[in-house]
Amino acid sequence: KADQQSVLQTIMEEVEDMHLEAAVTAVGDEHIHFLARFGIRKVRTTIGRIKAAATRRLREEGFVGKRPWVKGCHMESKNSEEEFHTGIKYVCHHEQQGCLVYIWPAFQSYQY
Repeated sequence: KADQQSVLQTIMEEVEDMHLEAAVTAVGDEHIHFLARFGIRKVRTTIGRIKAAATRRLREEGFVGKRPWVKGCHMESKNSEEEFHTGIKYVCHHEQQGCLVYIWPAFQSYQY
């Protein structure tokens, strides 16, 4: 869908601009999953920037209405590499629910 593609493109642009180590994102009609290593960045501030950029893009394209990310944002840190990779698998499986899934190149070699 065009909205999903626009949001994905915006996320990818923001990730590149911030030099963020993103792993995977899934963009659906009603929700978005995003998994990255934030390092010293503040997670809430970083996600806020991505959400704001995606909202601007959609509004520029004529979208009016509420977006999936207006109702809360559930942030959860992964405490180990195993949890991180389990998180990637979880996000990847959202493709079966109609989400547009993108895995950043650094993580594409893993089996998900």
